[in-house]
Order: sequence, then structure tokens, then C-alpha cells
Amino acid sequence: MQFSFATRVDYNDDFKARFHREARDRLVKLATMIPLEPGSFDLRNNRGGVAVSGEITLHAEAIYIQVSQSCVGVGMGVLVRTCQGRADFTGGQNN
Repeated sequence: MQFSFATRVDYNDDFKARFHREARDRLVKLATMIPLEPGSFDLRNNRGGVAVSGEITLHAEAIYIQVSQSCVGVGMGVLVRTCQGRADFTGGQNN
């Protein structure tokens, strides 16, 4: 069964685990499409607490992409911004 990113995952450990797996898999696919070489980016998971989705982050030398479910709605969950290296956690403007 295909996972829908419109499914709320807060307060549901099974949905949250699936959300994290699916988002991670898609970020890995995106990294190969950009293309980013293996080892040239970090892929991090932060599961957060029970009331949030947590976030999955692809962090490369010039781009930072984070997937989560926002408290303002499930359609607002991808953050993209530029960065200056993998130690830059504030980067450019959020998009």
C-alpha cells in the first residue's frame, strides 16, 4: 500500500515510522537526481515527540532540504534553502 504524505502522523508511531522511511527514501532518490555523489551529503532523522512528525533532512554543501508535517497543515511540509556547507544550519532564505 502506498503511503500518503497527507496522512497525519502525530500521535501514531506506525504512521510516523512509515513517514520517516518514505521521506528518507524519496530524499535519497532526489539526491541521485540532482546529482549528489554518495558521501557528499548528510541524511538525518529527528523523530521529535509524540505530538509532531519530526523531520528528515538532506544537507549537502549548497542545499538543505527538510521534510516534515507542519502544524499549519500537511501541505506545508517541504523546506528548501541554500547553505554554505554542511555545518551551516541557518542557510539562506526558507522556501
